[in-house]
Amino acid sequence: MGKIIYENTGNFTKKQKRLCEEISEKIKELRKSGCSVIAKADSLEVYLSKEVQYSNLVNHGKSYSNEYPIPHLDAGYINDSGADDTEFFIDECLDLETKEEDF
Repeated sequence: MGKIIYENTGNFTKKQKRLCEEISEKIKELRKSGCSVIAKADSLEVYLSKEVQYSNLVNHGKSYSNEYPIPHLDAGYINDSGADDTEFFIDECLDLETKEEDF
């Protein structure tokens, strides 16, 4: 594997770290209050946990009604969640011979 050409990769600012911690704490508070936070492609949605337990989300293979959607709150847009994908650098960013100015 080559050397990553971006010298500052992974160096988040103090503000970015603080904001991330705040989001994490708010999600914990929502969960403690009886809510489930679910990533749906490009958005976060908040449901009541007691209702999600009777949904098609956790009861795969069981029939469910298309007439009664579970109410939810929109919690903002995100980049496509991609489920449990892990993000990797493209190969050109790892090439020892490539210099940043070549991009």
